Amino acid sequence: MTEARFRQLIILILILAAVLRIGWLAAGDVLPVMWDARRYVAAAIGILSTLDKPGPVVPEPRDGADRDAFDHY
Repeated sequence: MTEARFRQLIILILILAAVLRIGWLAAGDVLPVMWDARRYVAAAIGILSTLDKPGPVVPEPRDGADRDAFDHY
């Protein structure tokens, strides 16, 4: 496989992934982030906000928040 063909394939995969993700978000309700995924999302938001504009660190929610969310949903 040539380098140009490999790049085209990678770009095609990224475009397909973006279209599928946008379609998934537009198709219905997005479920809330729960359990350990909230830590990953918090880390990603922290990285992006640090690059955008640094600010104070926000503490994580209490330990029982996952249990309360599970009972609710």
